[in-house]
Amino acid sequence: MNLRTLHLVDFEATDDAQRPEPSPNKTTVAEKSYEEGFRDGVARATEGANQQSQQILAGVSEALQDHALLLAAQRTENINQMLELLEAMLDTLFPPLLARHYGEVIGATTQQILTRCHNDSITVHANAKQLKGLAAHLPEGIAATPDNTLGPAEVRITADKRCFQINTDELMTELRSAVLAPAATNDRMAAHI
Repeated sequence: MNLRTLHLVDFEATDDAQRPEPSPNKTTVAEKSYEEGFRDGVARATEGANQQSQQILAGVSEALQDHALLLAAQRTENINQMLELLEAMLDTLFPPLLARHYGEVIGATTQQILTRCHNDSITVHANAKQLKGLAAHLPEGIAATPDNTLGPAEVRITADKRCFQINTDELMTELRSAVLAPAATNDRMAAHI
């Protein structure tokens, strides 16, 4: 058996010479329609992309604002917790330390005054409850005199015409205001941010 090459013949085809040439108007109209459709498609796609970009930017902006508010709230909460801790430390640690070293502090202060006053007569006035604790820490020759007009946290040191008053309650109040007031002010400022 032999295989022969098959030839297919197109009976409907015409010679190139017999084909009509396309009219210039039809081609131009088709090209213009294609170009207009293409431009319209590009414009729609660009508009859609712009809308999507604006939606994404709005979402990111909202998320950043939410995050900033959350950070400010957490900062405020942390500052408040720190202030509570600091206040508790001042209330629980400082008074016992001051009570333990009260006599030493008054004695050292009296020694400084004695050094500055040069042989002036110095007298320490304190509440009767504080005298025993103070007497052991005062420099030699300095007498502690009871004065019940003074509170348990007050000591008055007199050197001739000068008077020095130490009030540990006021010291504690000043310490609290010096430490806690600026932090509370910063906290209020942070709340407004």
